[in-house]
Amino acid sequence: MLLRQTVKTLCAGGLAACLMGAGASPAAAARCESFAELRATIDQLIKMDPEKSATFRREVGSGADSLYTLEQLADAATGTKIDACRFEVVEYLTKLGFPPAH
Repeated sequence: MLLRQTVKTLCAGGLAACLMGAGASPAAAARCESFAELRATIDQLIKMDPEKSATFRREVGSGADSLYTLEQLADAATGTKIDACRFEVVEYLTKLGFPPAH
């Protein structure tokens, strides 16, 4: 039901608005401004913090989406940056040896 309401809201402006908005959040529309800072934060989360690192590796190892898992472990501001830099984050996680996001 919630999905149906969301699609109705997105598509209220017509087909073009529906296609442009279907799956893109406002943060995703923003440019990825500083991936170097975000990369350092990602390293902190999955390399330096033993608890979050273990959680990330366990979840991703069991088949969870690496990007989603990372967003859940990060604070809200970092989650927004991850969303804006989605492509770069997925490439970086793949270089680290994690499976690509779904």
